[in-house]
Parts: sequence; structure tokens; C-alpha cells
Amino acid sequence: MGSLVFKQQATLYEFWETDLVPFEHYIPVEEDLSNLVEMIEWALQNDDQAKKIAANGLRFVREKLGEERIFCYWAELLTKYGALFDYRPEVDDKVTALLPFN
Repeated sequence: MGSLVFKQQATLYEFWETDLVPFEHYIPVEEDLSNLVEMIEWALQNDDQAKKIAANGLRFVREKLGEERIFCYWAELLTKYGALFDYRPEVDDKVTALLPFN
């Protein structure tokens, strides 16, 4: 939506978060929120830069989190996950006939 994002630091991340850059795509906030007021004050005092960060964040989302990119991520993840198993399912012809891509 083009809003400025204040992102709380965390130990767990989504797959796409490692590509985010602090002060380029978002305003970083400590996990304990100890610098939240400071970061809000910074944004208020640096309106032009804050607007650029918000625009960069929106561009990031549009480029990196589109439906096609998410599909590719899941396809790769499930392919690698499936390779960990020895079991290979047998598909019944009746089931195959119901598949939309058949």
C-alpha cells in the first residue's frame, strides 16, 4: 500500500525477508521495541527519506512477492522436501483423470 514499515527484528524469518535492507525497505525496530519511539521520531524528522523507504518497500513487494515468485518458491521447497523420502506414490488412473492439468 506504500506505507512506511517499522519492522521488528526477530530470530525467525520468512523466506523473502533476508533480501530486505534496513533503511532501504523498512525502518528497523529492536525485538524488545526499545528503539521504537526513536525510530518514529527519526521518520517524522526525515520525511523525504521515509517516503523513499516506503516506496522502496512497495517496489520490493511487487517484484519479490508476486504470485509467480511465491509459486516458484513452493515448487522448489516441495521438490527438495520430497527428495528426502524413499516412498514414491503410485497414482491411480481414476485420480489422474480428475487432475485439471491432465
